[in-house]
Amino acid sequence: MPEITIYTNDGDCANGVAEINPFTVGDATDEWTLKFNNGTGFYSPSNVTMRVGHTNGLPDGTYNNAFKWVDRADNESTGSISVASGVPTLSFDTDPVGGVVGTDGVYILRGPELDGAITSIEILDSGVDLDDDLGLNIDGTRLSRVGSGAGANIIVNQNPSGTAYASATGNRSFDLKLGSVTLRTGGSGFRSAPLVYLEEVALGSDNAGVLPVLEAKGNWPKYEFPFKRDESGNNIIAATTLSPYSDGDITGTTQYDHSTLVIRPETVAAASLTSSGLNWVGTMNPINAYTTSRLSLRNSTQLDLQIRGDGRTLFQGQLTILNKIA
Repeated sequence: MPEITIYTNDGDCANGVAEINPFTVGDATDEWTLKFNNGTGFYSPSNVTMRVGHTNGLPDGTYNNAFKWVDRADNESTGSISVASGVPTLSFDTDPVGGVVGTDGVYILRGPELDGAITSIEILDSGVDLDDDLGLNIDGTRLSRVGSGAGANIIVNQNPSGTAYASATGNRSFDLKLGSVTLRTGGSGFRSAPLVYLEEVALGSDNAGVLPVLEAKGNWPKYEFPFKRDESGNNIIAATTLSPYSDGDITGTTQYDHSTLVIRPETVAAASLTSSGLNWVGTMNPINAYTTSRLSLRNSTQLDLQIRGDGRTLFQGQLTILNKIA
């Protein structure tokens, strides 16, 4: 049965030390025995309590807009947390692009698959105030004075793999303006946004116009790995742990596109204890849905254990919980 011996030797190094075995899933939860030794012998303190959880965890309650999770492509998701009976639940205003895996306080947040492709080309400045008497030569095709023309190639520099290609159309009335850009092939492997520009523009010597300015939008990382920010308070910072998570290598470099998130509750379980001679005995079940989710990641986990009596803390330490070996 689970048995704990707590030493309360005031004035020496044994004070606050406890002998405790790991708790294994499936162990009896109604046979806890607490023994107390003050260095001279065993005794019974008054008003003994025992509970497990996390000293920096969240009490039961609702925590709206608790934090923002930002993936490597700069997509934001605002997460809210609720804790009920020591079990956290996470919800997002907008789910992460790759989805959420997990439940009960233990999650994997998945970001987008980033292959470095161009997804669109945005016109920042369409080009204005070009000399009306000159016309514009784009890739060898002269745009007419009135109407539209086509055939302008968009050049993309620093393309590491594949070929990115787009075409543009312009219109001319009294000023030439770039009308639209159509992406034909996005390429891949861009680690950052490449420069984009018209392939060939021939203007007369007296032209005083402004050429179109283009920007590539694409599926490339903006950050090294996902991160959490805009936490609503220090309690959220203390109670949540976000870790980079990789599901494989790309071009020999580990890609941390995803995150593991653990939300710690303040109290997982509290013991119901009664005095029995010099001992305190009772019931406490440290296994709830949160503990089970923690154990799903690995075969052991730890909870903070606090035992109080005589109006003070007699032991503050950790209870190791193990999965049973099948």
